[in-house]
Amino acid sequence: LAFVMSVDRKFRPIYDALDAKNNKQALKLCNGILQKAPQTHLAKVLKALALERTGKPEEALEMIQQVRKAQPPVTDTTTLNTLYIVTRTLGKVEEATQCYENALKLQPQNEDLALGLFFLFAREFDFKNQQQYALKMNKQFSKDKYFFWAIASLVLQVPPNVPTHPLLSLSEKMMEKMLKEDKIKTLEELLFYLTITDQQSKPQAGLDLVNKLGDLFKFEEEKLGLEANYLLKLGKYSEAALTFKKLININLDEWAYYVGLFDCIGQSSLSLETTDETKEIIRKNKSQNKRSPYLAEIEFAKRFGTGEGVRTDIEEMLVDYFKTFGTKRCCYLDIKPYLSLLSQSQHLSLCQKLETLIETNITLNRTYQLVNYQKIRRELGFHKTLGKEAVAELVNVLFNQYEEVLPLTTSFEKTDDLPGNDLLILIVLLLENLARSHQPYDVHLHKKTLIECALILEHGLRKTLFDSRLKLALVNVFSSLGSYTQAQAVYDTLEIKHIQHDTLSYLLLNNAVRLGGARETLEVAGEVQRFNSDARKELSELAVQPFRHGSYGKTIEFVAVRDHLVYSHQAAVANTEALYAAVVSRLPDLAAIKTQLLQNVKALVTTEEEAKKLIFNEDLELLKEIGTWEMVRANEGDEALTSATFSRPSSLLLRLLRLRGLVLVLLNCLLSSSSSSPSPSSSFPDLFQSFKALLDQTLQASDDTKISDFDKKVWNLYLRLFQASSHLLTCANSGNVEELDGFRSEYEQIIPAIEAIVKEVSDSKWLSIEKSNIIVQFAAIFLLAISSWDSFLPHLNRKKKKTPNTPSEIAVRFTFIIHGFGSSLFFPCFNFEIPWIHTIFSCTLIVG
Repeated sequence: LAFVMSVDRKFRPIYDALDAKNNKQALKLCNGILQKAPQTHLAKVLKALALERTGKPEEALEMIQQVRKAQPPVTDTTTLNTLYIVTRTLGKVEEATQCYENALKLQPQNEDLALGLFFLFAREFDFKNQQQYALKMNKQFSKDKYFFWAIASLVLQVPPNVPTHPLLSLSEKMMEKMLKEDKIKTLEELLFYLTITDQQSKPQAGLDLVNKLGDLFKFEEEKLGLEANYLLKLGKYSEAALTFKKLININLDEWAYYVGLFDCIGQSSLSLETTDETKEIIRKNKSQNKRSPYLAEIEFAKRFGTGEGVRTDIEEMLVDYFKTFGTKRCCYLDIKPYLSLLSQSQHLSLCQKLETLIETNITLNRTYQLVNYQKIRRELGFHKTLGKEAVAELVNVLFNQYEEVLPLTTSFEKTDDLPGNDLLILIVLLLENLARSHQPYDVHLHKKTLIECALILEHGLRKTLFDSRLKLALVNVFSSLGSYTQAQAVYDTLEIKHIQHDTLSYLLLNNAVRLGGARETLEVAGEVQRFNSDARKELSELAVQPFRHGSYGKTIEFVAVRDHLVYSHQAAVANTEALYAAVVSRLPDLAAIKTQLLQNVKALVTTEEEAKKLIFNEDLELLKEIGTWEMVRANEGDEALTSATFSRPSSLLLRLLRLRGLVLVLLNCLLSSSSSSPSPSSSFPDLFQSFKALLDQTLQASDDTKISDFDKKVWNLYLRLFQASSHLLTCANSGNVEELDGFRSEYEQIIPAIEAIVKEVSDSKWLSIEKSNIIVQFAAIFLLAISSWDSFLPHLNRKKKKTPNTPSEIAVRFTFIIHGFGSSLFFPCFNFEIPWIHTIFSCTLIVG
């Protein structure tokens, strides 16, 4: 004990220094210990950690290798665990693996060391080695849990949605062995067994297990729920129906039980007696004033009702539901799926009946009723047919109701959502729809209306500082106006945390090129990148917990979460947009730009194989629930407003992500070339062909995945730019005169094309912020690309080839075009300028 205390006293200051990020002090303390005791391995490992954090990975690896080669091998688990942390950061986990294996050779019966090696494999998601080592531990230490660990590791090697995979069959046989030996003792082990049978689509095997090991369930409802679903899958509808009825008696407000019961009735020819019994169950349960029985009555009529009176019955049921639950915020979302069942003539009838149920006194309940009523009217299409005067009248009614109910909310907490805030969102949707549908379409009216919408939402946020719905709606409005600064300012107040960086950052990041804020893009993308990096580190530590606690089924969930992080589409977008913003914001510092590209292009998604693995984690349902999704979809493609690219089909989003990534990769190839060593550009032709093929595919896409005509023109500019660069580079390397002619041809077309597209935007009746930002970003890439042409000219001059123009001459001509464009990039309507235009002017210095 005295020795342990002395060791703790010796190393505690080092740990404190590392925790405080005082790495130099930690190094000093480690060196002090090593001078007195050179073979103190923990001091060497801690020194390696400090060296890695101070940017000296080579020296850190040297210290780790000294520990690995130590004789006798290191067996202290604290030292080995710390060593793993360092090697993982260095990307040299094999060093830690070797240290553990050396230690186990010296102490083969040391179970702690064996666990350390297994958990090392688990943290690295090395499932095959996990499986093999778990079997070895089971044999060596004769503990059943290690056999379960081996089975779990085996299941983790199975790709998703492959029910016939041989490893699943092997896993089932191994679980069968444990069952025969009566070694399945916990509910978690049973649920893991069921997971294996479910993955193979074997409902009968699952049902047999539930019946045989049902005593392991703590709650009868959980057991019956599994039993009912297995019976339904097996087509045993009568037995399944009886089980679902038992479940409804246990929990009459669980909607899934009613749906299961109706599925049984719908899939079989159950007797009329069963149908009448179901009706009686619903009627009896309605007396408890729970939502599910009321909705079950409507669902039953929808599925099994016959005759002309069904629609009338459904209408009355909807009225009955509103009468009982109209004061609940969930009322509209509950009955929304059934509104489409009504005939056109019933729409007005329903609304008239609902209006009579709304309280007349100013109360909170009246506000909830009014919100649900107006949302129903909107869903039925009444709001879209209102004229200007009718909209103005309705807006006044809704706003007055909002103001009148505010005194009743004084007791609400600051974090509570006020019931009247939904009224403000309804007002925004009414005004925006009216402006968009104005004939003839007036862009100035539309933008003016959006500014009014922003003022209304800001007014609401003064009353309640934490309503995320108002803030998300305001982000949508500012994005449509093209104001990245204001959109990000509101977005920041949402206090996005953890996984929300991955699910909500699309609101800004996916429109970064159109909104144009380099600084804002770097901030938002940086948060996404930090979350993704930190979460993956934390997840590797959490990956060992299911093994420690015997929750083997959770291992599959952890791997699924890991995949969602590793292959996150939003993380890929963040990597791409952050690099674009970093490149543009560092103009005209060419050296810094080259460094940025060199360090980060490998993280970009550019191939079809990489794109296919991406998973969309974006939470689009949130906007649909709030109601502003309708506004986003309606404004998409409107050249007057900033398009919501995140609402486009996933196939188009993936192609655009790859195209933008390839632009940066091609630019990196050009900038990394030099007159003395043109070899770095050897991959340029292949990359350019990939870019060209992908662009052709994108430009020829069908209606649902096509891009705008303006975007096509800009992408064609990129194509000509890289085509010209390809000709010039090939000519410099091979001396082929025809390539120089190709370069001349592309150059002679690209400048007039740029002039035409700039003139198109400048001469239009309105000046699109979105288009301006796209042009400005292209200008940055263009000037950077032609700056690289200087490195090829000495090769051409030695071969006595006459070049059409020097990069400086091209830059001067291009600068006049952009300067003329820049003078018109002022928006008196919004009182701000394009964020990147001043940077572009300084960009010409790199080629001047």
